[in-house]
Amino acid sequence: MAYKTKLHVQYAPHITTNIRTGVKKVTAHIVEKEEYSIDMLAAEIATATTVTRPDVKAVIDALIDISMRHLCEGHRVVLITAKI
Repeated sequence: MAYKTKLHVQYAPHITTNIRTGVKKVTAHIVEKEEYSIDMLAAEIATATTVTRPDVKAVIDALIDISMRHLCEGHRVVLITAKI
C-alpha cells in the first residue's frame, strides 16, 4: 500500500561483497530520521482535533497495551482503516 507524503524518502547506498565470489552488490538503505515519540504524536493529534493531548496519549497507550495482548494471543492487529 502506497502513501502520499510531502517529502521523499531518502536512501543511501550500501555496498556488500560476496565472500566466495568477490562480486559486489549495491543496495539502497533508508536513511532514518529522528525518532518521533508518542508524546510528539499525541501533541500533533491534539492540535488537529478537539481532543486534549493527555486524552490522546491515554488512548495511544491503551492501543499499544491492547494490541500487544492480542498479538501475543496470535491475532493480527490492523491499524490502517482507509487509503490515504
